[in-house]
Amino acid sequence: MQMQLIISAAGPLPLSHKFTPMADGPVVFFVTGTAWTTSAPGMIGIQVALNGLSIGATALFANEKSVHMTLPPVFLNAKVSSIQPQEITITAMTNTVTDVNDRFVVQLML
Repeated sequence: MQMQLIISAAGPLPLSHKFTPMADGPVVFFVTGTAWTTSAPGMIGIQVALNGLSIGATALFANEKSVHMTLPPVFLNAKVSSIQPQEITITAMTNTVTDVNDRFVVQLML
């Protein structure tokens, strides 16, 4: 299986990137990232949108504050209507903090 790298970047969030997919129709995005919080304990996470529409999220329960944590990797199903420019956006959920020490990767599985 081939992967098309869409985003490989440091934070802070939000991050957006325009790309032209190498496939259309039903697709799967693989998303990973890190984040932290100043108000533990509580949930932290990221949301992912394609062309402004949410396609999914990943989150975890943070027991400690001010500790960068790896969010659970997630596979997100989406539909790309054509091999035309698309935009993917990653945003932080409530109580989630990201900075230049956090990394985010989005890959399109072909």
